[in-house]
Amino acid sequence: MPKTWFPHQLVAQKISVLTKISPVEKRPNPKDRRRSGFFLTRTGKKQAKLLQSYIEEIFLINIDLYEEIEGELSTKLVWGVGRLSDCPIVRLFRD
Repeated sequence: MPKTWFPHQLVAQKISVLTKISPVEKRPNPKDRRRSGFFLTRTGKKQAKLLQSYIEEIFLINIDLYEEIEGELSTKLVWGVGRLSDCPIVRLFRD
């Protein structure tokens, strides 16, 4: 999986919120007091497991949708918008 880099300010804001609502805790590095590590709490681990199950379920739903509409939803939407540009929907009802 490729690494994704996020701005320090964004990460600091998100970590601050997560430590306040308890899924993440901040612990000082015992070898270097200038550094800290962030770890999932018991609550955080439960939430991560729940989130993972939702992600897996969403993935399966997307596969079903892809098969049902015979392609990706975004591709079909772009096609539909283009089709409406070619032939306004009002004209379709008249025919």
